[in-house]
Formats: sequence, structure tokens, C-alpha cells
Amino acid sequence: MEIVKDAAGQPTGVFVEHNLIQVLEFTLMREAPRFTPDDRLRALRVSQRRYAARGVTAVYEGHGIAPEVLAAYRESHARSGLHLRCTLAVSPTWDAAEATRAIPALAAWAGGRGLGDDRLRVGGICLHYGGDPGVARILHASQPYTGWAGFVESANDPAAYLEQADLAAHHGLRVNTLVTRCLPEVLDAWEEVARRHPIRDLRWVLVHLNSATPEQLARIRRLGAVATTNPISYLYRSAADEVARLGGAADQLLPHRSLARHRIPFGIATDNKPADPWVAFAAVVARRDMRTGVVVGERERLTRAQALAALTQGGAWVTFAERERGRLTPGWVADLAVLEHDPLTAPLEDLVGQTARLTLVGGEIVHDA
Repeated sequence: MEIVKDAAGQPTGVFVEHNLIQVLEFTLMREAPRFTPDDRLRALRVSQRRYAARGVTAVYEGHGIAPEVLAAYRESHARSGLHLRCTLAVSPTWDAAEATRAIPALAAWAGGRGLGDDRLRVGGICLHYGGDPGVARILHASQPYTGWAGFVESANDPAAYLEQADLAAHHGLRVNTLVTRCLPEVLDAWEEVARRHPIRDLRWVLVHLNSATPEQLARIRRLGAVATTNPISYLYRSAADEVARLGGAADQLLPHRSLARHRIPFGIATDNKPADPWVAFAAVVARRDMRTGVVVGERERLTRAQALAALTQGGAWVTFAERERGRLTPGWVADLAVLEHDPLTAPLEDLVGQTARLTLVGGEIVHDA
């Protein structure tokens, strides 16, 4: 962390944090006002309105939800305030030494497809691979407060990760892991776990799948894993940088067409940056770097129909709802949006930022313009 100073050496009041996961609010600014439970409830109402206005009917949080944020979801649901379908993974609040006690207890209610109903379902965990132990200690010491994040960042070395993943599989608990920079290592661990315990039916989730080789895609398929990708960050904002990191292998970056070819279920996510699925839609169709305008990995472009399926049917598969949601067909739930522009024909620039004229969840109007 850096305290910015002026020419005279006096602090300017500007702090620059260099950690990947921010800890400033838990250290130098720990006396600053904090989010209250009412703030959390109010934010949940606002976020649902913003997503519904974009035509979103369901959300999945693979990052994990900390207890204080889960409490806001539960209270909102009790007040009939959850208008979207929310499926959440749990953010571990234990350290690796406590896993043998914590994971079986969690799996008793969050195992399999989780616990809840069609508006709030909680299941599985977000298990981190790697990470900064110093940052993790600060964040765990700050519990139950999680600041802006809403989840608890953990640090697990390879042995601790494997031990916890093995425990999760043994107890039928779904695992979500962010694999932006650690896909090979996580696949090694999952394959070792799968030799002892079945995980295919649990649909373990590779969160933020950033790049993959053909060989890695074949391994993912054999495991029965599913993936979520973050095209706003890694295609739209920084595609050129990511391709340079991959040594020019542009077709390995967010290889959506290859995921489809290998029949690996996947959904495309917003990561809340911004909360607009049509930015993600445009990114996977165009594959154009925002800064340079260059098309990156043209062979991995999705057609518009494929991109729409990833937003709808792909998301339904991730949440075990592929037999009831994701299509407009008789007998399925009435989740639908009437949009300003047709995503199959309108210019991509018109889709970005578009709002829905009407959004329904289970036949209930949740947004009406």
C-alpha cells in the first residue's frame, strides 16, 4: 500500500492499494463508518432492480457469500423481497486447520443441490486455490464484517486445497474455484479427488475460466465440470494484455466455441463490472479489445444465438435448473424479458446498456418500463 505525498512530503489523503484483494478498509481505515445490516438490505433491493431492468431473472454467485450478506438475503426473502432467483455458494469462514470439522457440518445442509427454494438457494462452497496468506489473515480476523466484497478471501496451498476439495467431495459438497491463473493446478487436484469420489453429478464450477488449451478442455469434459467466464474483464477490457500473457495464443483466451464443441456447459457472467449482461453478450460475439479495437481469437467468437443460449440455458445448467428455466416453452417457468432491441439482429452497440421494457419472474412483473 502507498500513501501518496505531495512535493513537500505531506500526505495528500490519497491511498493506493497494490494488493490484488483490498485490505485498506480493514487496516488504516478500520475506524471509518462501515456497512450496516440495513445498508446490505437496501443494496440488495437496488441491485435486484438494476439487474431486472436489464432483463435478468436469475443470478448465481460462485464467489461465495459471507454470513453477514447471506443474512441480508434471508431477511429479504422472509419479507418477500427477493424478486430474482438467487443461487449462492458459501464463502468459507474457516482456515485449513478447521476444515475437517467445518466441511461436514456445512455439507449437512449445503450439500448436493443445496437448501432453499426457487427464490433463494444456497449450496456448495467457493474454495480458493493459492492466495496471499497475509491478506487472508487480515480478512479472517475482520469477520464477520467483509466490507465491500461480501465474501471472505482465503489462502490455500496445494496440500490444503486438495485436502478440503477431497473432504467436500466425500460429503457431497459442490466446489466452486476461481481459476483465472491456476487452471492446470486445479484440474490436477480435481482429477485426484475424482479418482476417490464421484463429482460429476455435483457439477463443480470453474469460476472465471480465463484460458484453456484443447487438452485442458478435454480434461474438463471428462470431469463433468461446468464453467463460468468473465468476458467483460478479459475480452472487452484487457484482451490484448491477456493474449500477450498467453504468448499470443488468442484462441485459448475464453475459448467459448471450443467449450461448446467439447460439450462443456458454461455460462457467461458480468462479475458486476458492470451489472449489464449485454456488455458480456457483445464481448463474446465481437471479441474486440476495447482499447485497441483489434479482434482477438476470431475463431472463438460465439454466434448471437450461442451467446444468448449461454446467458439463458447456460446459466440454468449452472444452477441445476436446465429442465425448468432457460427456454420459452410450454410447461416451463415464465421467466422472460421484453427487450428494447433484438439481440439476434440489432447492432451490438445498441445492445450495450439496453433496458428491458418488461421483465417477468415466474409470471410476476419485476420490472415494468
